[in-house]
Amino acid sequence: MLYHYYPDRYAFLLLSWACDQGIGLDSLRESRYGALLQKPAVRELLAGCGSARVQKSTFDDHWPSETRIFVLELDSWSQLQTSRSGEQSYNLVLQLNFTQEHMQELRARFGCTDLFNYSGHPVQNGAGKNRRETLAWARIDLDLHRDEALIEEVQSDWVSSLHWASLYGWTVDGNKLPKEQFRSYRKESLGWLNSQWSEAMLVAALQFIRFELGISQIFFHTWEGGNLVKDMAHCEPPRSLYTKLPRRFCLTRTSQAPLFLLDDRRLRRLFRARRDIEFYRLVS
Repeated sequence: MLYHYYPDRYAFLLLSWACDQGIGLDSLRESRYGALLQKPAVRELLAGCGSARVQKSTFDDHWPSETRIFVLELDSWSQLQTSRSGEQSYNLVLQLNFTQEHMQELRARFGCTDLFNYSGHPVQNGAGKNRRETLAWARIDLDLHRDEALIEEVQSDWVSSLHWASLYGWTVDGNKLPKEQFRSYRKESLGWLNSQWSEAMLVAALQFIRFELGISQIFFHTWEGGNLVKDMAHCEPPRSLYTKLPRRFCLTRTSQAPLFLLDDRRLRRLFRARRDIEFYRLVS
């Protein structure tokens, strides 16, 4: 499925959800989404609105010319760095993949396309000549009957490896390419995606969970809680993805865990022993 993202689209998505039935601007400013109204693009939109009340369409209809197109695809993942264990350890993986246009650019720049993804991670593979590289992915555990989904992880090998290549160079097909070549690609091609890939991925995950799966209660790990629940003491993820990113999305912290996690015996014991474990939660 094609997916479009533009800078700060997450703010427009959340504000659209916040005023589903229409809302006064004063009430919106006082809500937990009020900080999003300070985004320059949002302020510019509202300046031309000429109304003290906004509708869902006010934000849905905003569509700037600078957008990036991706291809969303699904995969699965199990056993490693998942909250539940055993037969319940399966995650749905939502991949944010590059288009064939971007793949052609990679061939022109580097002579190949297989640069920064690893087959041991949930990236696209096995699609032959139609294979697309994966910019980022989100792993999702869910329970349709309980109307709950847990975003286990948001990750990008592509961005982290490109950062390293921009500092020290990178070996491609046995040849060491200079750092300047990757710096040029990072600046000219990825551009603002370097700093906004996680927002693009999380927006895709939220929309997929709400509109494709029909789930309204969405959870996301805190950094401290996720490390305990997923048993990641020796491979901790970047803290900012579980602190700054959910705060940017105005997610609220809660001691309430997704009920389906209590089906796991290990987690029931863990939650009894560590009552300080928290999650982020969004009811869409």
